[in-house]
Amino acid sequence: MAAAFNNDDLTNVFVRASSVLDDLQVGNCSALEFTLPLSKTSPQLPEPSSGLTLKYATLGRGTQNYTCKASDSSAAPVAIGASATLFDVSCLISKSPSLVDGLPALFSGVSLDAMILYATILGRMASPTSGNLVIGEHYFTASGSPFFDLRFAGHGDYVRAKSLDSVSSPDTGKDSTGSYNVPWLLLGSVDGQGIKEVYRLETSGGAAPTTCQGQDELVEVEYAAAYFFFG
Repeated sequence: MAAAFNNDDLTNVFVRASSVLDDLQVGNCSALEFTLPLSKTSPQLPEPSSGLTLKYATLGRGTQNYTCKASDSSAAPVAIGASATLFDVSCLISKSPSLVDGLPALFSGVSLDAMILYATILGRMASPTSGNLVIGEHYFTASGSPFFDLRFAGHGDYVRAKSLDSVSSPDTGKDSTGSYNVPWLLLGSVDGQGIKEVYRLETSGGAAPTTCQGQDELVEVEYAAAYFFFG
């Protein structure tokens, strides 16, 4: 179960991240090497397809979204997608891989505005001229497909994806927001540019309430997750 968020935790992560980024340029992590923590679950998600390389490691922070019918409070909420801001953590984990393990659990309890502020400060520390750690966004299209747009920081990559495989989160307890963790996923490209496979790992929060009782028609559940993009 994830530890409750507090300011000391956030400060410690900020100090640790800033030391990792000292004299490091945000854009020089193209040769990113990181071993996905797939062995944490049983069964495991498949390994990335042959010939693919890790292009981006990101932290997603946003909401998993559900809908409830006001006429049936005993019904289970129905998933209607997600919305998240994607933060570039490629350089951080290339220098300190253990950082990714606890970031989603920590930041699922931090407001998105605070996340963007910290990302801006860390980005400027790494590169005063081009340090943009807000790399993109994740949302669902009108047709219900997960979409990842990584073009915010000058990249040309994006992908409309579909789910290929899913496993339960290895942490089945509640996170710091009081929500259970959504599953870990492997997604494949339907169309796009530069991205062929996406992993959603280290999830924290986001699972729907058990029933619609006491819920609004639109239910937004806070979550964070690590997203890894291969191409």
